Amino acid sequence: MTIPIFKSEIDLGLADQIAKSNSVAYYTLAEKSKNTEKFLTELKAIAATKNYSIELDGLYPVDSVLVSTVWNKNDDVFDKLECWMARNTPIDKPTNINHDQRIIVGHMINCTVVDDNGNIINDSTPANELPDLYHIIDSAVVYAKFDNTEMMELVSKLINDIETGKMYVSMECFFRNFDYALQNEDGSATYIERNESTAFLTKSLRMYGGTGTYMGRKLGRVLRGITFIGRGYVEEPANPDSIILSKDNNSYRTLAFVKELKSISGVCNSNENGENEMSDELKNQVDELTGKLEAALAQVNQLTEQVNSLTASKSELETEIVSLNEKNTVLARENDGFKVEKINMQRANLLVSGGFTPDEAQAKITVFANLSDEQFEVIAQELVEAKKSKSKDKDMMGEDKTKCNTQASVDVLADVVPETVVVPVADTATAGLRQMVSEALLAAKTK
Repeated sequence: MTIPIFKSEIDLGLADQIAKSNSVAYYTLAEKSKNTEKFLTELKAIAATKNYSIELDGLYPVDSVLVSTVWNKNDDVFDKLECWMARNTPIDKPTNINHDQRIIVGHMINCTVVDDNGNIINDSTPANELPDLYHIIDSAVVYAKFDNTEMMELVSKLINDIETGKMYVSMECFFRNFDYALQNEDGSATYIERNESTAFLTKSLRMYGGTGTYMGRKLGRVLRGITFIGRGYVEEPANPDSIILSKDNNSYRTLAFVKELKSISGVCNSNENGENEMSDELKNQVDELTGKLEAALAQVNQLTEQVNSLTASKSELETEIVSLNEKNTVLARENDGFKVEKINMQRANLLVSGGFTPDEAQAKITVFANLSDEQFEVIAQELVEAKKSKSKDKDMMGEDKTKCNTQASVDVLADVVPETVVVPVADTATAGLRQMVSEALLAAKTK
């Protein structure tokens, strides 16, 4: 069973600790079953389903609290749904002495779930009807007879220690993953899913070297995917914080048992009336958190007002930007029109000063509108020269002379060889235009 490990946990150097901490063990007091007859009846019924017979002779019955749905002092949280799904996994698992798997001295045979008042919770109970606090009672047998003398001595001492209240049961379970639990003001817990975004909380868990708190609130580890794998008989542990239930001669079905369980759960204490009351330390934490919460809410309100103000300003600026863009588009169009009008006026002045009427000039400007200023200037010079030449011819020849000599002029022009236009290399950009003008002038003379 490998627990998923996230990048932030790897960066914090917690990968090995998480990988090696996929099991937990807790201690409870081992007691001889106080319901031997019922125990034997149930045991025989179980044996019948497995096709073998059994008698109590040679077996020593032991009851213990396997687990309770509490937030214990090690800050591990046993969720009621997770425990419910795992309630039958201890059955048929072996028991040993001091977790030495070579010294098998019995096995677990049955589990019973009881509520906070000791009432049995039926196995068909829907999960949504489970109480928040319940306990899984584990029934097991110790093999009381061995042919081996050494083993016989071990189990005899084990049974004697159980009957004198000196022996504990160490439950062990595997889990496949875990989430986080933050303790609320009323002692309840809020679960936080462990994922890439929240995995930084692992460093605050006591199990991994943290303080067991986050932002002043108690932080716990919620075990997920639990499987109970066995239990060992151990003497009273050196670490009292590992004990879920201290030694008590009362049955698990008594109110004393329930009160003791609440008292050591690490969540809250019970007063004489059975009501939950907070410790002074917890009250101080609550008061401190309340003050921090009020300050945080005030800051949130202030920031919300600032955000609303900035949002309004942003909206106004966006509206103004749209208006300016529209005005800029209009101005750009007007500027383009002004530039065209200015160019046309300059070109018209050039042609009119060369002898063209305004209408004639406008006609020429329209025809050559796609030319650059340099190209149009070349064309304009040619047109002006042609205009002047035509005017000079009319001055030298009267209308009658023109009529009389028309044929003669044609005859003369027929013998004229058009002059070849030589274009300098640097003037190749206007070569085509000059050629076009020359041909146009020649055509005009032949008419």
